[in-house]
Amino acid sequence: MVYPGNGTRKGVRMQKGTYAILGSMIRMLRALIVLGMVAALFGGDIAAHAGLLDDIKREIQEKEEEIRRLEEEKKRFAQTIGQKQNAQRTLKNEIARLTAEAEKLRVQQRITEQNISSTELSILALEAQIRSLEEELGTQRVRIITMLRALQEQAEEHRTLFALVLRAGAVSSFLGQLASAEKIGEALYEQLQALVRSRESLAQENEALKKKEQALEDLQGRLAAERGAKDAQQKQKNALLGQTKNEEKKFQSLLTEAEKKRQEILKDIKELEDKLRRTIDPASLPAFRPGVLEWPVRGIVSQEYGSTKDTGFQNDAYEFHNGIDVADDIGTPIRAARDGVVQAVGNNSPYAYGKWIAIDHGNNLTTLYAHLSGYAASMKQGSAVKKGQVMAYMGATGFATGPHLHFTVYASNTFITQQRWFGLLPLGGSINPRNYLP
Repeated sequence: MVYPGNGTRKGVRMQKGTYAILGSMIRMLRALIVLGMVAALFGGDIAAHAGLLDDIKREIQEKEEEIRRLEEEKKRFAQTIGQKQNAQRTLKNEIARLTAEAEKLRVQQRITEQNISSTELSILALEAQIRSLEEELGTQRVRIITMLRALQEQAEEHRTLFALVLRAGAVSSFLGQLASAEKIGEALYEQLQALVRSRESLAQENEALKKKEQALEDLQGRLAAERGAKDAQQKQKNALLGQTKNEEKKFQSLLTEAEKKRQEILKDIKELEDKLRRTIDPASLPAFRPGVLEWPVRGIVSQEYGSTKDTGFQNDAYEFHNGIDVADDIGTPIRAARDGVVQAVGNNSPYAYGKWIAIDHGNNLTTLYAHLSGYAASMKQGSAVKKGQVMAYMGATGFATGPHLHFTVYASNTFITQQRWFGLLPLGGSINPRNYLP
């Protein structure tokens, strides 16, 4: 005979003799107590969800097909932007580039909106699956309680029969009752196994639901950043047309003036940071090893840290790149490289870093995230952040030839900010981020 006990299936074979029968009875009664306690923990409501799940899956598939179509459209605008960036800087080419960027942002917004809809549908599907699992748990609970009652009734009968066995030796009748209890016990064991599987599935679905809800929040933040970038881009285009009166000569004059200011700022940053970098005490820094920091975003590394003779982007004033550039689309979420506290937030557009945020990680490392299109709603000076938390969104603010993240690592004891005519400027002794990234 086989009875479940302590969460595992153990065989208890009927042995000849009164003491063997007594041992089986004791084990069965112990199992009844344990199983009764387990069954009392579970419950659920009953509902039907299969049709809803099928409808949701069809809608998600339609959204995914629309996203694929929009991605192809976005690629075409990206090609146009690349061509205009490589072309001569004329007013006509600049207007064409800004127009193509506006169209690309429009398509990207549609992609994000479709992703939001798809994620919302996925959340509905998960909620339906959770309700279905809760229903199944409720059904299993009823079955288990029914079987427990049957076993309890069998136990009462066994006690009576056991007394008869001791007096009259009516072993065959007692064995028949135990065989019936064995069948109920085996069915009960199978139900408990099914209940455990359902509980595990429910826990997994709840975890998946939490992740989808976080993804939805991130997508909503991204959409807000994309809308803000599109509005800023339109203002830039309108301002350019207003300043130039659609005249090439005025555009070239503005271009020359802006480039002169940019070079002055870059030269100033380089000179100050060269001095600050020389003050870094290597012993005060965490040991160089992969994984001290995590990548704040995944994309194409378009420029490494170091001398611009080696990194490939150079002009008269731009001799040293104090971070790593990672390129992707405007609105791409930027995540904290490590737990920390927001040290400073600033905006010096259209120069230098544009919109930026600096995080102090408490280990003499401060990270800078620059050229942002926007910030997460909770980000302000003094805010605590967790590794992997979305803090901001990729952009092309400040001195940027396209959307990317500029990621700098400073020794915290060298990090300062200075208020300049173009906005708050972050400065410090920089370290190669590759020393700490995976």
